[in-house]
Amino acid sequence: SRVAEHLYWAGRYLERAEATARLVRTHTELFVDLPRAAGLGWAPLLAVTGSQEAFSDGHAHATEDEVVQFLLCSTGHAGSVVSSIARARENLRVTRDLVPRRTWEVVNEIHLWLGRTAGTGANRSTRVLWTEELIRRCHTLQGSVATTMSRDDAYAMLEIGRLVERADMTTRVIDVQAGVLMGAADEALAALGVRAG
Repeated sequence: SRVAEHLYWAGRYLERAEATARLVRTHTELFVDLPRAAGLGWAPLLAVTGSQEAFSDGHAHATEDEVVQFLLCSTGHAGSVVSSIARARENLRVTRDLVPRRTWEVVNEIHLWLGRTAGTGANRSTRVLWTEELIRRCHTLQGSVATTMSRDDAYAMLEIGRLVERADMTTRVIDVQAGVLMGAADEALAALGVRAG
């Protein structure tokens, strides 16, 4: 059961790293493209990733630099991209005899690449390219698992972890967006003089 747990969490952490990179990339593109009057802030990223409480412990304001640094590069935040890859690597290190050699090599390459380039991801001018490179590397890893790993219990645990993390992230995105839409509906009703029930 300990091995199954390591594989499950490796799958979750790998999916979390890619999903967080995607969220930061997409939000950056929106932030750059939308006019300032749109009022797009960075706090929603913390809500979607479930990081608000951890972020507020050490930060006073949700500025772009602080939120992006926290989500991508922080070694002190367990949900950051850097920490997620490090934890996935540690979980796969313990179970190396159950995963293909190439899978371990790719995880190790991603970990080392992050160590060299994490600061690049925090910089707005290079962030989109950096996150795209990270996503490409994550896809290489997924391809390695999909094409070289036997469809056994180890593979099943990796997949379960990956898909549970994907479902968790999807529900948080929907929850945050529903809150935004509900707030917008309440404001529209208030403008018409109607109180929301």
